[in-house]
Amino acid sequence: NNNNNNRTGRSNTRARPGARKHKRTLSQVRNDREFSSLFQNKIQLFGGKIDFTTNSILIKIFIIFLKSFSEFIRLKSFGKYGFQQVQVDVYYLSLTLINFIESKQEKLLLNLLNVIIDSTEARCTDPIKMDSNIVKIICDKALSEYSK
Repeated sequence: NNNNNNRTGRSNTRARPGARKHKRTLSQVRNDREFSSLFQNKIQLFGGKIDFTTNSILIKIFIIFLKSFSEFIRLKSFGKYGFQQVQVDVYYLSLTLINFIESKQEKLLLNLLNVIIDSTEARCTDPIKMDSNIVKIICDKALSEYSK
C-alpha cells in the first residue's frame, strides 16, 4: 500500500503552504469573453428575408454598420479617453439611429451598441467609464447644435 493514496487511488497530498493558486490573466478573461460572444444570438448580416420597405433596408444598413464598427473595435486597443470617446459615440448613435427605425427593432440595435461598449471595455488598458450624465450633456449639446 502506498501511504499517500486513499481507497479510491487518489493522492492525499495537499498543496504545499505558500503555493500560488492559479489566477486568470486579463488576456484569458478577454479570450473567454470573445469565445462566449461566438455563441450569442447570431445576427444575419446578409441574406434572410428583406422586405422592400424603408425600415427594413435601414435596419440592414445599421446592422452592417454596427457589426463593422464592432469588428473595428475588436482589432484595436484603447486607453481611458479612447474608451470614453466610444461611450459618447455609442450613446449618440443610440439617440440618432432609434429615430429611423420601428420600435420592434430597437432592442436589436441597442444590443449591438452594448456589444461595442463591452468590446471596447475589454480592450481598454484603463476602463474608467465616464459618468452617464456627462455623456448625456455632451450628446445633447451636439444634437442641439446639429438641429440648428
